[in-house]
Amino acid sequence: MLYTRKVRRGSKAKACKKFLRNFFKCLVVAFGPVVVGAFADICWYKVCYERNWTFEAFGHQFQFFVSRETEPLFHMIGVVFSIFAAVLFDTVWKKRMAMNRAVRENDMDTFLRLRDETISPLVHTLMIAISAIIIAYLMLQNRTLQDGLFSVFVGTYLLALFFFVIQEMDHPLHGVWIIEEIKPEWRDIEFDVYLKKCDSRHKKAAAAG
Repeated sequence: MLYTRKVRRGSKAKACKKFLRNFFKCLVVAFGPVVVGAFADICWYKVCYERNWTFEAFGHQFQFFVSRETEPLFHMIGVVFSIFAAVLFDTVWKKRMAMNRAVRENDMDTFLRLRDETISPLVHTLMIAISAIIIAYLMLQNRTLQDGLFSVFVGTYLLALFFFVIQEMDHPLHGVWIIEEIKPEWRDIEFDVYLKKCDSRHKKAAAAG
């Protein structure tokens, strides 16, 4: 994905400092899902592995979920999740780029409109529900200890990383990857208050004209 950045002439020390700052920001974002993946591994080991909770162990009650007839169902769930994820990522990415342009062009109206627009909790609920199905399916597969720890960690890590990145882009005033060029007065002003001030100025201008 492409993004616009300001190109400034400066010393190599400043460029190196900026590179290191961005590098450590990436590490912070990438480390958060590691904790989630490790927690999922612990849950899988304590709940599923030690108790032998697998599809095959439960016998015919859950054998339906690992049959050839239901295999396309889980493929479809993965495809549906990928489509929703792509649309969601594209939405927050366009919002982030529009906010960057508004800051550079000093367009306060556009910035405030985008600032207060966030992803609906219903969308998060949908993505979390699909992610839970995928993780549960990974946990209940019959595997060795090494295979189980690896697959559960990787699957959970990738899903959590996607959520972390979406949250960072959807909230550019908070978190790690904030838009640093935002004016301080733009951060706290309420959009309704701003609209009222604009309306009053327009009325005064119209009355004076």
